Amino acid sequence: MAALQLSTAYLGAPLVTLNPSYSPRELARALKHVGAGTLLIVPSLRGSDYTAHLRAILPSLATPPQSEGQELQDEALPLLKRIILVDNISGRPAGWEATSLLAREAKGFDEAKSRLNGWASDYKEVLRRGEEEGETLAGLQMDMDEVVNLQLTSGTTGVSHRQLSAQLIATDTLCITGA
Repeated sequence: MAALQLSTAYLGAPLVTLNPSYSPRELARALKHVGAGTLLIVPSLRGSDYTAHLRAILPSLATPPQSEGQELQDEALPLLKRIILVDNISGRPAGWEATSLLAREAKGFDEAKSRLNGWASDYKEVLRRGEEEGETLAGLQMDMDEVVNLQLTSGTTGVSHRQLSAQLIATDTLCITGA
């Protein structure tokens, strides 16, 4: 998570962590609320199957893309263009299956990914492609006033609202400078 947050900060893209117990409707509302263009998500956690959540809220996932690298286009979430699936199923310690719905059902990562009909990229493959193409964070400058973390919180209202955080990166130290 720390590497992901640092990477998105350098790219100038706010990282929005979402409540893992969101229903499909709540997930759709949160993604629309923040204007998500890229979604990094695990296939399942605890009793939630996020591949099923995504299929429920994005009808376009029912049909495979027409070409490699095609961006997602769905009226339900018009700004969402990419889904990156992070493998939290393979290579886990014994006993971990109890914490993942898909693992309990003996479903593997490849099967979970296939449920999204070619619309999701494997996080490890995205990293590999970046390395092969020589893409690194080296040389990128980070604006100290840039919002890099966006927290959704319902507080006492039950309705999500945004909490912005600006962060300062200084010699390998991450310091929160705003709330």
